[in-house]
Amino acid sequence: MAYDIGDDRRRARISALLAGHGVRVQRSVFVVEGTQHAVVGLLGRAESMLGEGDRLDAWPVVHHAGLPTPWQRRQQRTRLPDFWLA
Repeated sequence: MAYDIGDDRRRARISALLAGHGVRVQRSVFVVEGTQHAVVGLLGRAESMLGEGDRLDAWPVVHHAGLPTPWQRRQQRTRLPDFWLA
């Protein structure tokens, strides 16, 4: 999902909503995984926050042959370890 929102307050609200459901891959682009029903619900919530001239777009992403996608690699790099050694 990608957005183009002119108002700082609305942009912050949309960003927080999407961050709670996906992984940020660019400043205004998130990858959200879920069922079609869940994604449609999220889009409905987000669209209710938009103002005149704001834009929110979503595209389906297809996984290819089990290869890790860039956002999955990013999650792996930033994941905290399950334990710490002192």
